[in-house]
Amino acid sequence: MKLFHRFAAVGLSAAFVVTLAAAQDAKKPVNKMCPVMTDHKVDVEVTVSYKGKLVGVCCTACQKKWNANPGAYAANVKEDFGAPDMPEGATTVKDAIEGGKAGGYLTAVLFADKSAKTDAFLKLFLDPGVNPEILGCAYGKIEYKKDSEEAKTYKVTAAPTLILIDPTKQPAAVLKTITSATAKSLLKDLQDAKEKLGK
Repeated sequence: MKLFHRFAAVGLSAAFVVTLAAAQDAKKPVNKMCPVMTDHKVDVEVTVSYKGKLVGVCCTACQKKWNANPGAYAANVKEDFGAPDMPEGATTVKDAIEGGKAGGYLTAVLFADKSAKTDAFLKLFLDPGVNPEILGCAYGKIEYKKDSEEAKTYKVTAAPTLILIDPTKQPAAVLKTITSATAKSLLKDLQDAKEKLGK
């Protein structure tokens, strides 16, 4: 009988943990970006309820606007909370390196253009393994121009090209130049570079 009570207690504890986790997930908004000010990320603490779903907004002013006229903004709600994020960062190599130097982070700089090849490379950043690694870098996305000083300095001859840089060296040192990759190879390159930095 004591054994039965122990199993029952363990079972109830497990059920409580699952219920608690589900309740915490239910409190998160369904969206990443504010439906009122669509270029702002949501503040997960500022939400509204709409058709049984929790919708995040970026601020209390947007919360008031939403509450006054939800129909005007409902089409802007994209249910993407929890999906991987694209990295954001500097628009020059120098600024990306400064960001990396400030925190001792690996600096990843992508020379990009508007080609399908660059789009495919950027999609690698959304891979579940790659995403946390790239988000842990100081990042820069630079518009590739063949004769620019940055392209010449870093010997970039085409886009896309990802440069992994150790910003702690003086001058900053290129650890790896990547012109094509798979998610698996990119993940390994990022991890290897971070290991060289001791991160």
